Amino acid sequence: MIGFNLSMDFEMGWGDLRRLAADDVFHRRVVAGLEQSGKVLEVLRAAGIPTTWGIVGGCCHRSLQTLQQAAPEAYALVEAQLDELVKRRRDYASVLFCPETVVDISREPGIEVGSHGFLHLVPNAVPARVLRSDVAASVEALRATCGVTVASFIPPQNYDWPDAAFADTGIRYVRHTPMLFGHPYSSPAVGAKFARLWNDLIVPVEHRNGADRSARMFFLRLDRGAALWNGQLRMLRELIAVGQGCVFCYSHPHNLDTPVAIARFAQLCDVVATAKERDQLDFRRFFRELH
Repeated sequence: MIGFNLSMDFEMGWGDLRRLAADDVFHRRVVAGLEQSGKVLEVLRAAGIPTTWGIVGGCCHRSLQTLQQAAPEAYALVEAQLDELVKRRRDYASVLFCPETVVDISREPGIEVGSHGFLHLVPNAVPARVLRSDVAASVEALRATCGVTVASFIPPQNYDWPDAAFADTGIRYVRHTPMLFGHPYSSPAVGAKFARLWNDLIVPVEHRNGADRSARMFFLRLDRGAALWNGQLRMLRELIAVGQGCVFCYSHPHNLDTPVAIARFAQLCDVVATAKERDQLDFRRFFRELH
């Protein structure tokens, strides 16, 4: 039997503010991903699959002013990008804020609400106190909006955050992929890109950190060609059949922006639901637990 976790990185346009401002195609995908989120919830509900949704806390707000008030040092790091977005996109609020959708997600009985940061920061050269203020602001925003306790954290862009960022925030579980073939997962190097492709399409790397089970983690390529997706689905079936360790897989709503992607997501859920019925998997928290 394997441990299994399916998670969604719910970030609206916060994941790439520069691209959101300049790229019309990406802008449309963010909008469409939000529109399709209800169908994603329907698929999960029908399959009875628990999931963790790491939500950017900023999505719970309605204005840039309240964001700045909640985490001023963190806000200063993205202020220039937000200024550019406001200049180029009159509808900027519709791709940054969606508190009603966040509430809908939190009300699903099979969903655990986790943090994906407050403003989708990456930790490069950012002081730990600023990262901690970002995590704390995200936890508070999700608590105030949804009335939930937040214990899980999904690092933006899968960067490795220092433990100091989680101190006194209530975060206990972190989903993070460590090194892949000698490369940090989030490295922009060409070698790291090929390492990610191998990890996601051939055999996910096995990670150990002293926990009771090893873990394999991969990103769902739902928006690529049919051959790639069928290969990834086959890989998941093989991992389930082996029955050892944990398997964590994840995606973003803007990768579920078309009926084809939704249909593929339903295929994934069917595979997991069948394995659940056969007692081939149980559902787990994230691999890394903070102590």
